[in-house]
Amino acid sequence: MENNMWSERATLSGYDSAATWSRGWHGEVARPVFPTYVGRMAVAFVGCLLIAGLSVVCAEPVSAPLEAPSTISIEDAVVLALKRNHTVRIGEVEVRKAEEAVATASEPFELTASLNGETFRSKQTGPSDYPYSVEGNRQTATLSKQFTTGTAVELSAESTAYDGVPGDDHYASVGVGLSQSLLRNRGFAANRAPIRVAQRRVDYSREAFRQLLIDTLSDTHYAYFDAILAEENLRVAQESLALSRQLHEENRRRSQVGSIAPSDLLQAEAEVALREERVYQAEGDLVAARNRLKRMLSDQMEGLVEWDFSLASLPAPESRIMDLRGEYDVACRERPDYRQAVISLDIADIERIREENATLPALDLYARMSFNGQSSDIGGGLSDSFDDTSPNYAVGLKLNRSIRNRSADARAAIAGLERTRMRMTLSQLEQSILLDLDSAIARISSNWKRLESARNSRVLAERSLEAEQKRYQTGTSSTFVLIRLQTDLVNARIRELVTGNEYRKSLIELDRQTGRILSDWNIEM
Repeated sequence: MENNMWSERATLSGYDSAATWSRGWHGEVARPVFPTYVGRMAVAFVGCLLIAGLSVVCAEPVSAPLEAPSTISIEDAVVLALKRNHTVRIGEVEVRKAEEAVATASEPFELTASLNGETFRSKQTGPSDYPYSVEGNRQTATLSKQFTTGTAVELSAESTAYDGVPGDDHYASVGVGLSQSLLRNRGFAANRAPIRVAQRRVDYSREAFRQLLIDTLSDTHYAYFDAILAEENLRVAQESLALSRQLHEENRRRSQVGSIAPSDLLQAEAEVALREERVYQAEGDLVAARNRLKRMLSDQMEGLVEWDFSLASLPAPESRIMDLRGEYDVACRERPDYRQAVISLDIADIERIREENATLPALDLYARMSFNGQSSDIGGGLSDSFDDTSPNYAVGLKLNRSIRNRSADARAAIAGLERTRMRMTLSQLEQSILLDLDSAIARISSNWKRLESARNSRVLAERSLEAEQKRYQTGTSSTFVLIRLQTDLVNARIRELVTGNEYRKSLIELDRQTGRILSDWNIEM
C-alpha cells in the first residue's frame, strides 16, 4: 500500500537493512613528509595546538550535534529508527552469519587436493633367506571430488624411486578411481540435504530479520504516540492549572469585598496546589516518553540527553473497515513467524528424507584403473605410464550394513516425529493467528466506539462548564460546583487523548499482526 505521506522509499535488499544507510567509508590518509627544519617545527607547533585542544575537550566535553530535523514527524521517526537502531544492525549480522553457513555445508563437495612425500626403508628376505633392505622415496598427488549424486572421482599420480637399484630406478603410476553409491547416500535428496537445510535457515534468519523490522517500526509508532500523548497531557494540565488560578484570583477579589465565604477561597487555593502537582507529574511523564522515543531514533551517546526536538501533530483518527478473512490471508502471506513455521516444516521434511536414506545399507559400485611406467627420472616415468597398454584395473561392489542398525532407525523415527510436530505447530499457529486477528479487530472497533464516546463526553463537559461559569458570574453557582465541572472537563479531555492513543496503537497492532506494516512503508526485503 502506497503511503502518500512519505515520499522516501526505504528499500531493504536481502539482509541489507536500512541500517546500511548510515554506513560510512574510510579513505586512505596521506602522510606528508617535511624534510626540512621548518617543516619539523610546523609539525611540532600543530602538535602543541592539538594537545591543547584535546585538553580543553577532556576538561569540558562538548556533545556532538545529532543529525535530525528540528521537527520530527512520524515519517522522520521511522527513517531514523531504521538508520540508527542498534537492534536492526544486530539482525543484519545474524543474516550474514546464516549465509556464510551455506558455504560450510558445501564443504564435503569441494574439490580436494592432497600431496604426500615420504622416505622409506624396508627390510625384506630373499629366496636364500638372505636379508636385505630396500630404501627410497615416494611422492603422491591426489585430486578427489565428491558429487551430490553420490558419485566420487579420484585422480592420483605416484612416483617411487629406489636407492641402489641400477638402471631405471623411477617407477610411476597414474590412476583414476570412480565410485557410485547405489543405496545409502544416493541422489540429490540425501546428499544435498545439509546444503538445502542451510539455505532454508538463511530464509529463516531473513524472516527473523523481517520480524525485527516489524517490531522496530511498531515500537517506534508506539513511542511516538506516547510522546504526543505526554505533550497533550501536559498541555491539558497546564490549561487546567490556568483555569484554577483564574478562579482563585477571582475568588480572592470577591473575598476582599466580602461577596463569598472564606471557605470558597480555600477550596480554590487547594485546587491550584493539586493541579500544580499534576503539571509536575505530566512534565516528568513527558521526559520519560521522549527518552523512550530517543532510544528508538538514535544510536549515539553524546548529545542524546540534550537533544531537543518538537513532534509534528498527528491527523485525527479515522474509522477503519476490516475484514477478518482478508486480514487472515494477508497474515498467512506476510507474517514472518508463519513463514518461519513453513520453513521449519520444509527443514523437517529434508531431515526426514536424509535420515530415512541413512537406514539403507551402503552398497557402492567402484572401478579403478592405473597405468604404470618406469624410467630413470620422475618425468620419464610418468610419461611412460601413459604408454602402458596393459593397465591394472578393478571393478566391484562393496556392501556395508550394521547388523541391527538401531541408531539409524531411531534417527529416522525422530525425524518423522519432528515433521509431525512441526505440522501440528503450523496448524496451531494458524488457529492462533485467526483468533488474535479477531481480537485485534474487535479491539479496534471497541476503541473507536470509546473514542467517539470520549469526544461526546468532552463536548458536553465543555458546554456544562461554560454554562456554569455564566451562572457563577451572576452569583447563582458556587466554587465547589465550578471546580467539579473543571475537573470533569480535564478528565474528559484526558480520556479523549488516551482513547485516541489506544485506537492508533490498536491499528498499528493489527498491522503488526498481519505483517502489513512493512509494505505500508514500502520496505522491501
